[in-house]
Amino acid sequence: MTRPFRPFIVLAVTLFALLGCGGGNQAGGVGEGGTGFAAGTVTGFGSLIVGGTEYSDAQASYQIDLDPRAAQPATTSDIALGMQVTLGLANGSIGTAIAAAEVVGPVDRIDAGASTIGILGQTVLVDTSPAAPTVLDGIARLADLQPGMHIEVHGQRASDGAILATRIALRPSNDPSIRIAGPIDHLDQANATFTIGAETVNYASAQLLPAGATLFDGQRAVVYTTALPLGTTIVAAAVRGDAIAPADAPDSRVDGIVTAFKSPADFTVAGLQVDASAAHFDGGGAADLHDGTVVRVHGAFVSGTLQAGKVTILAAAPSAGVQLTGPITGFVAANAAFRVRGVLVQLANNVRFLASSGRPAGSVANLANGVAVRIGGALVGGIVQAATVTFIDAGQEGFVPVVAGLISGYVPATMTLQVGDAQTPVVVVATTQFVGGTAADLANGRRVVITGSYGASSGQLVASRVAFLDNPASPETVHIEGIAAAVTATGFAVDNNPIVITAQTQFQVNDAAATATALVSGATVDVRATVSGATVTATLVNVLHASGGTRANVSGFVTGFVSSADFLVNGQRVDASRAQFQGGNVGALANGVYARIAGVLQGGVIVATTVTFDN
Repeated sequence: MTRPFRPFIVLAVTLFALLGCGGGNQAGGVGEGGTGFAAGTVTGFGSLIVGGTEYSDAQASYQIDLDPRAAQPATTSDIALGMQVTLGLANGSIGTAIAAAEVVGPVDRIDAGASTIGILGQTVLVDTSPAAPTVLDGIARLADLQPGMHIEVHGQRASDGAILATRIALRPSNDPSIRIAGPIDHLDQANATFTIGAETVNYASAQLLPAGATLFDGQRAVVYTTALPLGTTIVAAAVRGDAIAPADAPDSRVDGIVTAFKSPADFTVAGLQVDASAAHFDGGGAADLHDGTVVRVHGAFVSGTLQAGKVTILAAAPSAGVQLTGPITGFVAANAAFRVRGVLVQLANNVRFLASSGRPAGSVANLANGVAVRIGGALVGGIVQAATVTFIDAGQEGFVPVVAGLISGYVPATMTLQVGDAQTPVVVVATTQFVGGTAADLANGRRVVITGSYGASSGQLVASRVAFLDNPASPETVHIEGIAAAVTATGFAVDNNPIVITAQTQFQVNDAAATATALVSGATVDVRATVSGATVTATLVNVLHASGGTRANVSGFVTGFVSSADFLVNGQRVDASRAQFQGGNVGALANGVYARIAGVLQGGVIVATTVTFDN
């Protein structure tokens, strides 16, 4: 079926322009000394960076708002670049973070020339400009979308109702979820219908939330069902009248687009009521406020209205900057994409390697899975093009020391060596584990990745694990996580990197044995693969379906290890004190070990039921 497009005005600046403003600043005012609130676009990860401001998520509880009847508990791995989030803050740190898409469902129509798509009666503007691009996940470009593909769109509404997309992600082709969030129009209480955009919603049999709610024109609502639309009508299973704003929050920050502008004392940003009549203005003045202006508002919520103390006009934003900090995963080759904190990264042609405290600049030869880095770059085609790479060494910022590169200065008598640019000597000891070789294979010029810990007095990196990456008889094994695309019987792609399926490839769904039929385009996967030259061959494909309820999965390198009851995997806090272990035992838990965690979320912590080691 063909759905009508609503007319829209293309804005010169989209929400992701906020990326380039205030990048990576700590949340100084928001929530400092009390309760706070923030809303905007996820623009990076160290802790969590929203609208260029970094908030500590050490004690955060994450949720995904899909079905309005119950928010879905989530992990840090579920939060992605470009998502729209609201944060409940306490003393500047995140208490609760909720990510919410504007629309989820099948694509109806694509207009590549106008950079728009139609989905469930909504017009979605896809920004491909270098300054403010829409994040794409599971597709490389707008042209990869086809009618019928199931997608998730994050963004904010322009004054004409069009969604200015900050993120578009492919969802599994068998996903039944249908969701629209937006302002109610043409409410017909007698027939229990209203419209959002060009889509009619029939709510006659829907659960209205909160209980006893009364709907009205102009109110923002969230509509959810698992039934495909009937023509251009959704038969809703649940409808929630949204009240995003807190009644009171002394220190709050909201980033977004001005809509419903009547005066400086009466307008909305990201659907939130704002009064800027007493505000100080940066980057412009009150006369610059109008529908479509992109702003950052800082103030206090009083009785549901944000009383602005400061308004920053964000027209003419610079290039969209992204900051990422964490261990590398999914690294296959320097000319291929890899991930940091789940975000897709590729080295720019003019990438610069920067020196950090205790470590010289390094080079591309020092990149490897598990190596902790700080990435600075810009979004291009949904991928962060890394302009700067800084290696994090000596256990800085809670990351395990991992060094990679060619061995030099090897002294067999003392079993000491250097790797790549590392200035600190490495010492191999009797308990060092070897992968892809033995101690007898240590020699200058061999390419290795070494994990260890620093001696308290010697300053040497004491190697706990040495992996040889240049042994043809033992191909390097990597983990690649992302969204599967272009699935066939003989292969598929993740992050545009082709992966081969053979008769020996095994399949799982949430760690349980399955068949190849579980792999469909749009599915989130964790792939274990071998690398031989330019060929990546899957040995295990684990399809990660959302289990519902409080079930949760996360995989990655262990960091911040305190005990089996307190450590991090990919930034997510884990308690494995009562877990079953596969591929090792509880004694194998340590910083730098690659582990897959399955369990339940309790208070923002995954209480693990199983821990699977895979190194």
